[in-house]
Formats: sequence, structure tokens, C-alpha cells
Amino acid sequence: MVRAKGIWATCAAVFSIFTLFSYGAAGNLHVGPLRIHPYATVSAAHTDNVYLTRADRVSDTFFLISPGVELLLPMKKNALSFNYTADSYNYREEKKADRTVHNATGTLSLNQWKRLKVQARDGFTRGADRPYFKGDQTHPFTWNSPGLSVDYDLNRWLGVGAAYTGETKKYDRSLDQIDDYKGTELTGSLYLKMLPKTSLVASYGYRTRSYDNRESEDSYSNRIEGGITWEIAAKSTGTARVGYMRTDYHRLSRSDSAFSYLISITHRLRPKTTLSVEGVRRILDTSRADRNLAFGSGYVSTQIRATLSHRYRKLTGRLKVGYIHDEYLHDDSGLGKKRKDDLYTGELSVDHALRRWLRLGGAYRYTRLNSNFPAEEYGENTIMIYVSLIL
Repeated sequence: MVRAKGIWATCAAVFSIFTLFSYGAAGNLHVGPLRIHPYATVSAAHTDNVYLTRADRVSDTFFLISPGVELLLPMKKNALSFNYTADSYNYREEKKADRTVHNATGTLSLNQWKRLKVQARDGFTRGADRPYFKGDQTHPFTWNSPGLSVDYDLNRWLGVGAAYTGETKKYDRSLDQIDDYKGTELTGSLYLKMLPKTSLVASYGYRTRSYDNRESEDSYSNRIEGGITWEIAAKSTGTARVGYMRTDYHRLSRSDSAFSYLISITHRLRPKTTLSVEGVRRILDTSRADRNLAFGSGYVSTQIRATLSHRYRKLTGRLKVGYIHDEYLHDDSGLGKKRKDDLYTGELSVDHALRRWLRLGGAYRYTRLNSNFPAEEYGENTIMIYVSLIL
């Protein structure tokens, strides 16, 4: 009872603060040229499978409190932005599943040159994976990913790009540190402009990953892809590329290869109706956090998801569907078969703009994992209502 009162008191405090700032206000906050957008979402939800297990399913109600702030500092043709969000999960019964995930992203965009664009960024997460089973604890970790990208137009029709991305992940608990890793990715691209807003693109990517506590699975990957990218006003933007990827595990004397693709499309079907489609096919590394480390060092993941959104007056509805097929490349479990998973997701949500700064909504989400290893299968239904406040 004391815990519940504390949660509701926090919700009430967040609501009161935003009400005081927002009453009579007509936009975000400013400090000179600096734009400040504070926001917060308070959700109450119920899940019928807290630990995503097939047997001994546990249901519970939880509260998700997500305050955050976005900062934007325009500097003539350049811009500096920063975004921070804290997602705090508070369960009514399964208190060991409580966790807070802090996400921060900073971006510096330099566009002062006519042909040259430079962007530096960094993403940081301090969070925790949910427990694997009842009685387990959360699994705290720290993740960081700096990056730098450069694009240069050689002439009216030809452009080149280069990008660097670093990545590190560290777990707190010694049992989880088998997943600690660091990696880098270098990408080079060549653009041939067919129209002012449409280009053919060819890209090459090289990625390395090294583990602190399972060095035998250190790897490097090469990826070649080609396709098209476009930006037709505000109605349609997208990128579609297909190619080939190979990952080499030199200490295992093993090489895995597969065709790859990347799809990112946003299209306005009508003035108030938008369809977006995202997809990717890659060779990914397994981890204990995903409960798949015992089944092999890598797997081919084919992913596709789509979102259809429609706005009617002050109501906005969204339908999200997704499908992921994961195919493990080796029988490292020693059970005489390679693991194959099919993950299906669906979500329907509706929210209502009570004010410019206040939205009330609800959502239903369904998740189902089918596998040729029945013990890994699970299903989950989640119902959520939420209130969002944005300046």
C-alpha cells in the first residue's frame, strides 16, 4: 500500500509540475536561442507474462514513469541537440523486476559548407535487462556508442560518404559479463544522383566485435550493399538496399554468410494517414541476455515491421505489426538440430489530444515466439493506458 501511494504521488507531482508550466503557455521553453522541450509519460499496464516464459507464467500490473527533456541549440546552419529519457518500471507484485533505464543521445550537425555535411553523435544507456525467471534479479549494464559521419558532394551528380560507429557494453554482475564486448564499424558510400532528390547508392561496411570473456567468438564482418534512396518532399522518403554479408570467427575457424538488406520507407498515403516500413537482414551475435548463447555464436535475423497511423481531429490511431525470423547457423547445442525462431508482434493504440500539451491514450500489444525448441516459446499480452505531457 505504501508503495502504491508513492507511485501515485510521483504521478501527481509530475502532472502538477507540467500543469503549472503549461497553463496559458503556447509553446516550448526558451533560454536565449536554446529551445527546451520537457516531457513525461505516466502509464499503468498489465502483462500476463512478466518473464517471457512458456511455463509458470506470472502476470502482474506495473507502472511506467518516463520523464525526459529535449534540448535544441540552433547555430546558424549548424545545430546541437540533446535528448534524455528515464523509463522507470515499477511492478505491483514482482518487485525484483523493477528497473530504471536511462537513455541519453547527443548530436552535433555541421552544415555550414555547401557540399560538406558533418555529424557527430553519441548514445548512452544505463539500464538493466529484465529477470529471466521468477526469483531472478535484473541484469544492470552500461552501453555507449559514439559515431561520426561525413557526406561530401563531389559534383552535381556524384557524392561520397563515410561513417564510424563505436560500441561498448558492460554488465555489472560477474555472471552477465560473458556478454561484455566492444566493437567498431566503418562504412563507405557512393551516391549517384539520378534526380535532385533520388540517388542510387552503393555501400561497403566493415565491422569488428571482441568479447572480454569469450574471446573465441571475436569476429569481423564485411558487407556490400546497393540500392536507392529518395526524398520526395514531405510525402515520401526512404532507403532500400540489398547485398551480401560475411562474418568470420577466426578462432573458431568458421565463416558465415547471408544476403542482407536494409529498408526504411515513410509514405504519406493521405494528408492524415502515414505508412512506414522498416526492415533489416543481418548476421547477429548471440548473447546470454537474449537467452540464446547456448545455441551458437551467430544467427541470421530477418526483420520487418510496419506502422500505419491515422489522425482524425484530435484522435490518432496507430497499428503496428512486426515479424522476425531468426535462423541459427550451427548446432552448438549438440541436440542434433539448429534453432529456428519466428517472433510475431502486433500493437493497436489510440490517443486523444486533450490540449496541445496533454494527451491521453491506451494500447494493446501482443507478442508470440514460436521455435523448434519448444522450451523457448512464449506469448505475452499487454494492456496499457497512459497520459503524456509535452512542452
